Amino acid sequence: MAYVCVDYADFSTMGPQFDTGDYDLSPTSTLVQSPTDKDMPDIPADFPQSPIFHSAASLDASPPDTVLITTDSIAFYVHRCRLLSWSMNDFGGLLIKQESFKSLGIASCVPQLLSAKDDAVLLSVILCVIYDLWATLPTFGLHDLAAGIRALRHYGVDARALVAPQKPLMDVLLTHASLDPLEVFAIAAENNLEPLAIRASPYLLTFDFSSLADELARRIGCSYLLRLHLLCHSRMVFLRGLLLDQHEAHSPTSECSPKEQRIFEGAWATTIASLAWEADPDLSATRLKNALEEAEAHAKCSDCKAGAKKRVKDIVRKWNALQRTI
Repeated sequence: MAYVCVDYADFSTMGPQFDTGDYDLSPTSTLVQSPTDKDMPDIPADFPQSPIFHSAASLDASPPDTVLITTDSIAFYVHRCRLLSWSMNDFGGLLIKQESFKSLGIASCVPQLLSAKDDAVLLSVILCVIYDLWATLPTFGLHDLAAGIRALRHYGVDARALVAPQKPLMDVLLTHASLDPLEVFAIAAENNLEPLAIRASPYLLTFDFSSLADELARRIGCSYLLRLHLLCHSRMVFLRGLLLDQHEAHSPTSECSPKEQRIFEGAWATTIASLAWEADPDLSATRLKNALEEAEAHAKCSDCKAGAKKRVKDIVRKWNALQRTI
């Protein structure tokens, strides 16, 4: 048997206890056995292992040196150095650094058998993110991903380094943005993942803020909510300004008198008023162009037609160029 049991008086921040049969990992236990071999801790053969982080998995150049047992009694074989390289708090106080081993007079190669505070699904998400196992991430639901990213803080891992542009996890989260944009935006906001929040925000241009639940509002926070609201509001103000901008009439001609121009402007104004009332911040350039071309069709003379065509082109161009993200 090759394992080390650490006195919790020295490492008070370690995870909770778990049922391991003959293993004594109680808070009052003292160090037992300090072998120098590199074998993993002996765990019963029928003890369930993670299908990804099992004892035979080749996830690192070196064999795993730590076993994490979840709250639902699943064993995860991991690498202490890999976890410590990402963590700023010894993986939630769970892992022992090499210096600590030396100070206790124990060989640094002694494996650890530890209790994790999470269940198997949550720990799978956390470890898949840390190990960059992007191919497995789509198998998790969005709420599992949200819980995993949130839990990274407990383990001292900066989520911003893992959910970043060009990172697979960013792409996985964005695949959910079209179906559940508010949850993706909440994940971004509560973890201060600015690039993700920016890329998720266009999916919320038609969001009804009056329907926002208190829990989601708390997760998103005032800053990101305000930015999203200002994005939607500013786009509507800009659109109405474009539509209501006065058109300069051309000089009267033999085929188009001031009266005929007023008739055209009246038809244009009716279409514009209806569009301004029904439009939303996510109005597509195609829909805008089609609506304006209906108004343009009321033009009779060549000068009115040319002016209307120029106006439609100008409005669509400016609307298309307007920022769609926070």
